[in-house]
Amino acid sequence: MAGTTPVGVPAARITQIFAKPSPKALRPTKSVPPPGRLEDLALFPDIVDPMENGKAISRDPTSDDLGKNPPFVFVRGGGVIQLSTDVPDNQDVDWEIRSNPAASNFTPPGLSRKTGAVTELKTDQEGSFVVKATFSGSSLFWNVCLITVRVDPGARVQVRSDVFADHSDAKNANPQAGSFPGSDMFSDFGPIGDPRSKAAMRAQLPVKLSGADGVGNDTERFVLVRILQNGIEDSIQGHYDGGVTGREISTSGIPTLDATKGHEFFDGARHTINWLQDQWQGPLVDSKNDQEPFLFKTPTSFKLEHPSSKEWVLHTLDSPATLVPKKAPGGQLLRSIAGRYRFRTAVAALSMFCPNMIVAVADFEWTVSYETQVTYTNDDPTTAKLDMSKAAVTLDRGVTPIGSPAASAGFELFPPRFNADDGTTFQF
Repeated sequence: MAGTTPVGVPAARITQIFAKPSPKALRPTKSVPPPGRLEDLALFPDIVDPMENGKAISRDPTSDDLGKNPPFVFVRGGGVIQLSTDVPDNQDVDWEIRSNPAASNFTPPGLSRKTGAVTELKTDQEGSFVVKATFSGSSLFWNVCLITVRVDPGARVQVRSDVFADHSDAKNANPQAGSFPGSDMFSDFGPIGDPRSKAAMRAQLPVKLSGADGVGNDTERFVLVRILQNGIEDSIQGHYDGGVTGREISTSGIPTLDATKGHEFFDGARHTINWLQDQWQGPLVDSKNDQEPFLFKTPTSFKLEHPSSKEWVLHTLDSPATLVPKKAPGGQLLRSIAGRYRFRTAVAALSMFCPNMIVAVADFEWTVSYETQVTYTNDDPTTAKLDMSKAAVTLDRGVTPIGSPAASAGFELFPPRFNADDGTTFQF
């Protein structure tokens, strides 16, 4: 047993359990962010509860009672959580885990060590559990709830090839696969299948949450579900007079983050977050408020319905465009556009207790091919007309379950953004 105290020496006691996500669960896929970009990712006991108008959560760690010591809530499959205590000098602590309430019969996840200064908790089992840390006769309790998020088999993805539009200007050919609604995707477009919808891709994704049975107090409210999208291929080419070819190059490599451009989600104070679900925009990656979120969250491309606390419906759409110069550097005119964009689109889930532990729940893949002929009147670039009759949008793979950290599933979580000024360049 851990915690043997020499005779005559006052016994140390546990007064606090610390928890933080393992860095392995947080690392982006392509590269480590520049120094100073990641905030301190430790968990904090005074997390703001969005259902109580900012009232801090009060906990009594000497009790395993869920009412007195409310659980920390995480999404199942988010990685590993590291647990330690304030026992001095890295002395060994005894660790154990069980279902809580005991009658719930959830299968507890594993602890990496049952004795030691530090242990790691896996998040691969759903349910409500209590971790007990004991040292020198004193014990503390850390309640945790791991919630499974699943996309229902009834998920639908619709793609359309008959909605391409020409948005060219004087300098650039700009074929767009569909269009976005003007304000709200429902008021303008209606539900999936509505003939008013002019989006290239439209998805309706029923989501179910489980694992909080017996915990009470609407525990699922701490879970956020959003859309995470990556560009996984950019092969756009422009073909010009004289055999000149220009290619769009993704400067940061593939995969590349594809997300809505910046919204503020910090209030300027470190770790002081407004957790309202309809205002929070992304992970805690930049205290200067200039980090673009990694998730879609705009009224015209994303909507989340809550028919019940455990069954939600996520709606999303996209209408990608490409931009190709009408003239090469030598003045040659653009005659055709070839190539495609491929996208990998996922339902992503995360907890308000640790928004950097991002779980890719399920994903699908789709492609926009921009086969376009360009004609002019008297070779005047301002008269360009685009023939997009051979352009197409295809669904390459339907909705497929994942259930693992987004980074380990191959998703990029950090900018630059796909097909953006800071993420692509056109080379001849």
